[in-house]
Amino acid sequence: MKRLAIILSLAFSLLALPSNAAKKELVMIITDTAGVEQVIPVEKIDSVLFAEDVCETAEGHAVVDLGLTVKWAYANLDLEGENMESAPYVENDKALYGWADPTGKQHSTSLNDYPAGVSWPPNNVSGTDLDIVKMNWGGEWRLPTDEEMRELMAECTWTWETVNEAHGYRVTGPNGNSIFLPANGFRFGEQADAKGVSGNYWSGTLSTDNNDSGRSISFNSVIKGTGYSQRIYGFSVRPVRP
Repeated sequence: MKRLAIILSLAFSLLALPSNAAKKELVMIITDTAGVEQVIPVEKIDSVLFAEDVCETAEGHAVVDLGLTVKWAYANLDLEGENMESAPYVENDKALYGWADPTGKQHSTSLNDYPAGVSWPPNNVSGTDLDIVKMNWGGEWRLPTDEEMRELMAECTWTWETVNEAHGYRVTGPNGNSIFLPANGFRFGEQADAKGVSGNYWSGTLSTDNNDSGRSISFNSVIKGTGYSQRIYGFSVRPVRP
């Protein structure tokens, strides 16, 4: 089911196009608190889901209870200025971060920089000072572990969707609540690629098969799964909390 999720205090209005228009069309205009408007034809709206019906907030960020062992953030971590909280259905190839880079600024292709200043990568950075989520969102927010990502894969229903021209998976938990994981692609050095085609999300867990790599989830419209990727790649981050 297509859903329109609204977190901020929004103003709504319905209007018809002027009578001299070639074709009248009923639309919904959504205006957020920053004054940004989004116009959606009513005929394309299947339902309207108010985020407060399924979300709570913690440290200013919306969180969704999927009925799993941890709660998942409503939107991706983004340190680049895009308002992901009010527009979670956005393909954003700017908010892609290397493994164990708490600054989110490293674009190096050297494994020695992930993490920087550490002789050997730790087995897990979730909840530590090398956790980009903890260091930027604070509170109990952190990177998911590999085990928590495996739970998300195994216990939820994954449905490929296109929402507001953004491609990705609707991930529905055992309790019926859901999050949307946009296909933001990946980054190698300064070059971003595969936006709208693939999604790649870091965990805070180092791979036991290859310590050059961190555990992750990767997907496209056909396949999805957990695996590992070299720590130098820029991937998306979806925070979790207890």
